Amino acid sequence: MNSSPDTQVAADGSAPAGAEQRHPAVPHDEDLYCIHCGYNLRGLFGDPIRCPECGGESAVRDLRVPARVIAVQLRKLEGCPVNCVTAMFLFVPALAMAWVAWPPGLVCVGGVVAWWWVGARHCASICSPQSNWTGMLFWFHVAGLLWGALVIVLVTGPVLTPDPAIGGYLSLIALGLLAAAGVMGLARRWLGINARGPYTIAKAKLAELARGTAVRLAEQELARRGAPAPAVSVQTR
Repeated sequence: MNSSPDTQVAADGSAPAGAEQRHPAVPHDEDLYCIHCGYNLRGLFGDPIRCPECGGESAVRDLRVPARVIAVQLRKLEGCPVNCVTAMFLFVPALAMAWVAWPPGLVCVGGVVAWWWVGARHCASICSPQSNWTGMLFWFHVAGLLWGALVIVLVTGPVLTPDPAIGGYLSLIALGLLAAAGVMGLARRWLGINARGPYTIAKAKLAELARGTAVRLAEQELARRGAPAPAVSVQTR
């Protein structure tokens, strides 16, 4: 009995190298999440699967990497935009140094700008092609500015404000905003309330745009651990 090219099996009974061999008329009966946007592809056909949400194609083998391993890699990838935010905070001290001591300060400013640029290019490299990675980086900067401003007001308010009462009020306001941010995080984690601050939006955008890179890094991590590769199913007529 002849079989179509998409159902051929090697002579030793193993599946050919490459994508999963599955008859196109058989839907996938497991939870498979798009590596581009996280949409659940259960019930769809083919390999690769075209996501109806974002239009991206995902190989079934990539979709079977454990989600917890992917989540770990996504947390590591946060270091790319965080480096840019750190450079943003260092830019002001570098400018102050350039004002006081021109030659060494100019070198510091150039170094900080180069640090930010390298971090931004790294952000672009980990995100899917033609994606809005600048929007993701923007939200990380917004979150960094808000947190940085609150911490600065909280720490320096009572010291730098001429009126101690005003400084105390500013510190209380900053402390209240920090507490509100913490409550939003706990509500989202424990109660399932969709409280979205700038950092939450930034993380969601990173997870959407850099999921493909996280999957590849997760596969490499599993290979280093000696874990078995994602299963490849073979279905014939």
